[in-house]
Amino acid sequence: MIKTLLCDDHALLRESLSLALEAEGDFRFVGAVGTVHEALEVSGNEGVDVALIDLHLRGESGLSLVDQLRDSFPDCRSIILTGFVSDDLVYEAGRLGAFDVINKETSTKEIASRVRTAIGGRRLLDDFTRRAAKERLAERGLLAYRELGATDHEILGFIAEGMTDKQISQRVFLSAQTVRNRISRLLGLLGRDNRTQLALMVAAMDPFVMGVSPLPVSSARK
Repeated sequence: MIKTLLCDDHALLRESLSLALEAEGDFRFVGAVGTVHEALEVSGNEGVDVALIDLHLRGESGLSLVDQLRDSFPDCRSIILTGFVSDDLVYEAGRLGAFDVINKETSTKEIASRVRTAIGGRRLLDDFTRRAAKERLAERGLLAYRELGATDHEILGFIAEGMTDKQISQRVFLSAQTVRNRISRLLGLLGRDNRTQLALMVAAMDPFVMGVSPLPVSSARK
């Protein structure tokens, strides 16, 4: 039997997916929980073969759980469930050790099949898949975004809020000229032509994937 953990903050989805997978015959759910803390507690108490993890938990990213499970329970196979599979999610989930990323609209039988594949030791987020996603991220400037420091992330967040250079300078404690210089550099690094494009880029990012939330910028990390 595959000892399975499901972490999703929607109770109805937890119930329906766990019942559907148990009907496959080779799944036994040791926990169906809604938070990272609960998931880690179950994993420590029960032992888990595979963890099915929603990306968008309430106030938390499922990728944080992938990271912690990899460190604390290396034999557990983590699989991310999401409503939208993107290059940045594929890259980041693979980097953190997830075995697969599955769209929530996937049929139960297909989910079961892909879980069995992970249990067999095969990573669907293999080096080739991650490398291809990484190349596409580089073309879109998102790989460069990941390498920026906390101040640059703050400046981008303030641009997304519509602040002027002077307003930004007062928030990051730099001169207005220094802010202008940084924005010029950011335009080049991220492959954008103007501030509007920078703002749109930031607004389109999923903070649960990118690891930094542009709004509020105080939560950004280096």
